[in-house]
Amino acid sequence: MNTNKILDILSYGYSVICYPLFAPTILSVVYCFLSKRLESMEENPFIEIPQLYWLLLIGGTLLFTCLIPLVILLIMKYNGNIKDLDVSDPKERTIPYIFTIFSLSLWSTFLQMMQVPSFLYYSSTAITIALIIVTIITHWWKISVHLASFGGSIAMLAGILWYFGIPARNILIVMFVLAWLLMLARIRLNAHTPLQTVCGFLLGLTIVFIPNIFDLQSILNK
Repeated sequence: MNTNKILDILSYGYSVICYPLFAPTILSVVYCFLSKRLESMEENPFIEIPQLYWLLLIGGTLLFTCLIPLVILLIMKYNGNIKDLDVSDPKERTIPYIFTIFSLSLWSTFLQMMQVPSFLYYSSTAITIALIIVTIITHWWKISVHLASFGGSIAMLAGILWYFGIPARNILIVMFVLAWLLMLARIRLNAHTPLQTVCGFLLGLTIVFIPNIFDLQSILNK
């Protein structure tokens, strides 16, 4: 097996691992894990949450942000409405993206009902808005959803770390490196141009990060 073939396999595998529908569930697991570890710290503003609550939070996030959209994609692929689960053809993206936007809206409502800290609710709403923008842009230009999701995930992770008072610099540096590797992977697979990956990343990062700046700053000033 030559080097190019290995790089192609690695690029494809990394793209699968970073599939956009997986990100919110992973972040919810991180949030619940940190709340469990830090709940005994006096300076931690987080109110102790029962284990059942964590399971509901993670399970609800998995349902609305991954399982429902993924089932819709599988049905559409089975019926021949889309060619692949990445929806690589921009002409096929509108309908599955609309379903995903609706499911993400349900997720935001779910988080509000679960009374999560407001920055998490704002993040979920911002992710929905980012996908709406991507859906509009993709009619004319194939902006990267993988990188938009990754950028939004970095912004949401930064909010989680900030909320729990955890030094974020080194973690975020690693995340930016991983985002750069994802850019290289998507470009190598001929899924996007370099500009499409960069714009997708900056869009997701900015849309999710901006509202969290004001929300978290208000928490810290109390």
